[in-house]
Amino acid sequence: MLKHIIMKVKQEGKGMNVIIISAACCAPGMGAFDEQARRVIDQAISETGIEAKVTLVPATTAMVAFNNVIRELMAMYGQGK
Repeated sequence: MLKHIIMKVKQEGKGMNVIIISAACCAPGMGAFDEQARRVIDQAISETGIEAKVTLVPATTAMVAFNNVIRELMAMYGQGK
C-alpha cells in the first residue's frame, strides 16, 4: 500500500506538505522531540525520493488556525452552504 502511494505521488509530480506541530512554544523541553521528528521525516523523504516541504508550526498557531477554520465551517453550515 505504501509503495503504491509513493509511486502515485511521484507520477503526479506533486510534492507533499508535512507539518510538524511543535509544543516547544509552551514547553521548551519539547524542542528535542521536534528535532527528532524532523530527522525522521528527513530520512523518510530521502529514502522515498518524494519531494516534500516540511514546516514547523507552533501549537498555539495551529490551535488559532484550527479555531478559525471551525468558525468558518460553522458559519457555512448555519447558512446552509
